[in-house]
Amino acid sequence: MSSGTAPVGMGIGSFYNQAFTKDFSRDFQMRVVSIGPNGILNENDNVYITSTVLPGYALANQQVPFMGLQFNVPGGGSFPGSESWAVTFRSDAQLNIREKLIAWQKSIFNAFPHEGDNSTGAYAPKGLDTVAEIVILNRNGTTARGMRLIGIWPVSVGDMTYNTTGNGAVVELATTLAYQWWWPDDSIQIRG
Repeated sequence: MSSGTAPVGMGIGSFYNQAFTKDFSRDFQMRVVSIGPNGILNENDNVYITSTVLPGYALANQQVPFMGLQFNVPGGGSFPGSESWAVTFRSDAQLNIREKLIAWQKSIFNAFPHEGDNSTGAYAPKGLDTVAEIVILNRNGTTARGMRLIGIWPVSVGDMTYNTTGNGAVVELATTLAYQWWWPDDSIQIRG
């Protein structure tokens, strides 16, 4: 290929045809269908989610030196960010979402001294029944891709900021969850 010429099949028309056929994924096309054991947070709660991220996957790079060169060799796999999956909710007026998250935390470890059922902790890794279900939507609202986050649990339920001199902005609730791994599952559908 000579410099200054476009590769065959990479012109504006080709770009337009591909974009029209495949479209683009938009930032609002992700939905969290359920979170937690038995869907403790379900589609009725998850409509309040304003932002989260689609988790990734990474392979470690191992450098192997030989005769003055560094060769890169693939190593083990990992799920970066699995220790801190951030989800931001708009708070419902009764703080039901916050209370569900805290009750879930208490079922793992209850450090509230005034409650009779405080515990020393249900520290075991969370199982296949404790998942988050995520879907990426097509433009017609059907599932393009689905994902299950396995062994999920709430790490932190964030502070909520109120301001008596504010102008009525909706209060947000930042949460952090941890999970073990994820797997693709395109059978997950929006239920609400």
